[in-house]
Amino acid sequence: MKKISKIVWFGLLLNAALVTFLWLLSSFVGSGLNYGDYDLTYSEIKSLNIMSYMALPFTIAFLIQLISLPILFKLPKLGLVLAFVGGLVMIPLGLVFLVGFMLSYEKCINNNLVIFSKDIANDVSLAFHYKVASLAIQSIVFIILGVFVCSLGVQTGWLVIGAGLASLFLSFRLKGRIVIGLSQDQLIVTPANYAETYLVPLADVTLIEENEKLFKLHIKSSGVDRKCTLRYASIIEQDYQEGVKKILAKLNKTSVLVDY
Repeated sequence: MKKISKIVWFGLLLNAALVTFLWLLSSFVGSGLNYGDYDLTYSEIKSLNIMSYMALPFTIAFLIQLISLPILFKLPKLGLVLAFVGGLVMIPLGLVFLVGFMLSYEKCINNNLVIFSKDIANDVSLAFHYKVASLAIQSIVFIILGVFVCSLGVQTGWLVIGAGLASLFLSFRLKGRIVIGLSQDQLIVTPANYAETYLVPLADVTLIEENEKLFKLHIKSSGVDRKCTLRYASIIEQDYQEGVKKILAKLNKTSVLVDY
């Protein structure tokens, strides 16, 4: 359970509170609510009725979230699918659980890799960092657009707001983080947006695809066997081409790899 992010538990707490509230509301509405009671307007009564119907599907979604946690350690990809199903149903509050689960998922599948420490910064010969300005701008656009869509009464606006908040979270998380780098005979790499930055022996990494937009790596080290895709557009340094080429040249290559 140490691999589970604290954000997961906080998200579950929020979702449990929401489910409890919806069942109390359902009981309240089911007791026979009249328009004249509590000085509520017709539109407010209608909104309460709609919210009361959400109690059962939200409860099922919450149970799916709980089930996804133990499955994470045995079948990580299945656990991730279940977490998305349970989390998306409960957007926007479900986003907190989803973010925490994705952080936990990355910890789980990268469990035995060595986490990069800033203490070895002096040994870093090459490092290319994430460009987060575009993520920040994207998050603001999504949030504003989502609020506008919600104001029109379209519930899918919450999904857009959720995407904006996720991008905003990543813009803070990835600031100053290394996409790919080199430290002696170790590759410095952040294999996914929600992953930590790791040190992997160069001999344990294979370059399986490369083109003008991205490169794909196969990491097989310390019991970890995963593939990751890194995009050049995510690198903030303008003169990254030559440096990244030097790093990729040190990696093993598949026989079918074609350089651009």
